[in-house]
Amino acid sequence: MKKQILKQKLLINKIPSNLIIDEWIYHYIIGEDGETKREKALIFVNRLYSYKGSILILEDSPFDNKIKLLTKNTDARVREISKMLSIGILLDSKKTVRVSEKELKPLSKRLLKIIPGDDQYLIRLFLYKKNSCIITSDTRLVGVLRNEKYIKIMLHDDFVNQYMPVNH
Repeated sequence: MKKQILKQKLLINKIPSNLIIDEWIYHYIIGEDGETKREKALIFVNRLYSYKGSILILEDSPFDNKIKLLTKNTDARVREISKMLSIGILLDSKKTVRVSEKELKPLSKRLLKIIPGDDQYLIRLFLYKKNSCIITSDTRLVGVLRNEKYIKIMLHDDFVNQYMPVNH
């Protein structure tokens, strides 16, 4: 019994092998939510360089489309962070797994009822690969999923504090 509890604690504290990032990073990078958020995005991108797992991206998803928009932005700060994210991480096949719509399974009727339509792709990606975690700034989505214990979803700040602390 003690071994089982210890094993569960180790699994809970283990950094997920796959990250699913939603559109918060786009809004933070372009400065839509202020300079503090842009700095948080830059810190997150810098820490992704040393992350050993994969970033899961659904092709042509809202996240994918917004990241493509970053490359067309003329603001120097946006282009700098965008280049770090795109070239250093998202275009690296060792760090990023691009998934097509046809590879994903549909959600159950129960999940379809509770998850807003624009967020359903995140859950479908989560179910695609084991040991994944959705990183979001959407407190509404986190609240909707609080009873779905098998779906690991974390607010951006909580994820960084737990898995990517400054001394890490």
